[in-house]
Amino acid sequence: LFFSVKGFASHMHIASGDDDLFIQEVATRDNITIQIDGEADIQSIPKESYRDWSFQKRRHISTSKYYNKLHKILLFLFPFSQVLFWISSIILFIFHSFSYPNGIIFIYSFFLLRFLIYYFVYFNAMKKLRHFDLYLLFPLIEFSYLFVQLFFVLLKPSYKQNSWK
Repeated sequence: LFFSVKGFASHMHIASGDDDLFIQEVATRDNITIQIDGEADIQSIPKESYRDWSFQKRRHISTSKYYNKLHKILLFLFPFSQVLFWISSIILFIFHSFSYPNGIIFIYSFFLLRFLIYYFVYFNAMKKLRHFDLYLLFPLIEFSYLFVQLFFVLLKPSYKQNSWK
């Protein structure tokens, strides 16, 4: 499959995302599957400095312009739904709790239900991948991730790196 499309030739001029773009180029319903198993887990060595990590993050985001439209929409929808959840929860908490004191129970129930669903989904994935070290920090990580993602997306227009480093 790799050689049939000449490997990474169609995106050699791009500084990152070669793996994503290659899969996007060759993937069909018949030749890919999702595998959630500890034996299939691939780990990469993390960057050791903020500068290196920041550079890598900006480089990865700069590749998104080469993704197909459907993938761009799907990659946008998940963080957008998270932001929408947090904003609507805050608005409901502030305005609804003053208007309807019993409404606070509904808001907390809604909030708790969402976290239980998320914890269940992430717990099963972490169990299969044998990674429980971040499980309890999940709410903090999720909330922080939104700000980090927003920060780098807003920086994207100023990032012009087009070569490998």
